[in-house]
Amino acid sequence: MRLRWAYCGLVLLSGCATDALYGNASLQTYESDLAACEKTYPDEYKKPVKPRALCFNRANETRGKRDGTFDLVHAMTTRMLLEAEKFDASKLTPAEYDTSRAAIFADFMTKMELRANSKAVADAAQSQANAAWAANIPRPLHCTTFGRSTTCY
Repeated sequence: MRLRWAYCGLVLLSGCATDALYGNASLQTYESDLAACEKTYPDEYKKPVKPRALCFNRANETRGKRDGTFDLVHAMTTRMLLEAEKFDASKLTPAEYDTSRAAIFADFMTKMELRANSKAVADAAQSQANAAWAANIPRPLHCTTFGRSTTCY
C-alpha cells in the first residue's frame, strides 16, 4: 500500500503529465497491477514479505519506465526490497520495517521534488536567456527627415 501512495506522490510531483501522454489506460493498468498485488498479498507483515515487495516493485517500475522516472523509482524499489529481505531474516521488527520504508519513501519524494524544481529552474533560465538575446538584437534604424529635423526609430 505504501508503494502505491509513493507513486501517487510521484505522479503529483511530475505534474500528472502521464495521463496526458499515455492516456487513462496507463493509470488504469497501474491501478489494476496494484490491486492484484494487494489481493495476492493482503498482509504487509506476513513473512515472507519479499514476494509482496517484488510485486509492488514491478508495478512501480513499469510505471516509472513509461514516465521517464525509472532511475529514481528503481533506486527506491531496490532499497524497499533490501528492507523486505532484512524483515524476512528477522533483522527488523515491524516498527523498524515501517520506519525504514518511510525514510526510503521520504528520500524518494525529496529527489522527485528536486528533479521537478531543477527542471522548472532550467526552463526559466532558458526563457530568460531567450528574452535577453531578443532584447539585444540590433534593430535597423529608420530615419525620416522633415525640414530641418530628423527622427529615427
